[in-house]
Amino acid sequence: MPYLVLGVAIVIGVVFLVRGLRGMEPRRIMVVLRVLLVVAAIGAVVFFALEHGPGATIAAAMFLLPLLIPLVIVWLFVAAVRGRKDRRREG
Repeated sequence: MPYLVLGVAIVIGVVFLVRGLRGMEPRRIMVVLRVLLVVAAIGAVVFFALEHGPGATIAAAMFLLPLLIPLVIVWLFVAAVRGRKDRRREG
């Protein structure tokens, strides 16, 4: 029964999210989706920590953190390229 309630809540949330994002500009949509992703990730980490204990949480972090390093590198590269484009426009 709890999974049914959770599923219905997720579907309702997605419907409201899509209806709310329909008329927004793309930059604002990206900010909203980024915030939602961070909140969902924090919720998943808290759930995992409470459900499986600190040992499993530390083991999962040791496995997952190295997988994030390439994403951070790409993010920094994109930020650097954007900075170069902005400097070209100004100068």
